[in-house]
Amino acid sequence: MKLFFLTLFLCLTSFAAGKKDAKPITVAYDVVFPLKDLRGHRAAVTSLAVSEGEKYLLSGSQDTNVILWTLKNARIKKVMVGHKAPVTGAVFSPDNENLASSDTNGFLEVWDLSGENIKTLTSKNIVLYSVAFANGGYFLAGGSSGNIMVWNFPEGTPYRTIKTESHSVNSLLFNSPDSHLIYALASGEIKITRVSDMKEMLTIKAHSDSIKSLAYYGNSIASCSMDGYLKVWNFSDGKPLYSVFAHQGGCRAVAFSKDGEYLATGGMDNYAKLWKIGGKEALKMFGGHVDSVDAVVFSRKYLITGSKDRSIKIWPYK
Repeated sequence: MKLFFLTLFLCLTSFAAGKKDAKPITVAYDVVFPLKDLRGHRAAVTSLAVSEGEKYLLSGSQDTNVILWTLKNARIKKVMVGHKAPVTGAVFSPDNENLASSDTNGFLEVWDLSGENIKTLTSKNIVLYSVAFANGGYFLAGGSSGNIMVWNFPEGTPYRTIKTESHSVNSLLFNSPDSHLIYALASGEIKITRVSDMKEMLTIKAHSDSIKSLAYYGNSIASCSMDGYLKVWNFSDGKPLYSVFAHQGGCRAVAFSKDGEYLATGGMDNYAKLWKIGGKEALKMFGGHVDSVDAVVFSRKYLITGSKDRSIKIWPYK
């Protein structure tokens, strides 16, 4: 299939405090158009995940549903109905045998690939903002306002609870060896906690506003925040590796490509963008959504985005 690129020139005008003669800055982007437009949700798409082997795509939505799609033909395989409140996160287990999804009523539902609900875990009526499986599949974690609950999996028995004061845990993930849990707070901080004893090992004062999304690859942590910035940090010592202003109005989602070569972001400006670490400008801009882009995920060939406009779009990115 032929790909068509349109060069779009955006005039971004920034006004310095107290100055009325600020001049517009013109930046050139390649704008990419979607290959497929998936419609299945009746409200904002809040989360996306691609299974190992890339057979399936998973989406969660404020319509309270979780949808399992076949990625190759972009068709709905199963709609999982069970949540009574907006879904905030949806992920695959590492062995692709189970799915987990969180909601604003504080429930974490576990499903099999047939769509059967096999387990319900609760944070005791505290909103769950995020969910993550350990890469080895031994733990399942949910982040709420003031707590992170970690359960043994598949038993579903409590393992540890981490107190985060009153801050919402908007994103969390395990590093590759499952030795540490990395989580982002509405306060703008990133914290790294050792899984064996849940001891806090490192705090990164990362952003001036709420962090909405984290991604991890190799020894790098990527974060995006409502301050509009995309930043990358060294996992070992928390030192900054990269920082760029990514989205007017706020950055809502971030993901590493499968090979770690690229980063994708989604923002309040209704665009997704493709970045290389070190670049001062986005390589490509993905235009087509008509509301905030709140979820991004890569397959080997494609970038997939989810938006408040209720749509999911699949794009070429190389």
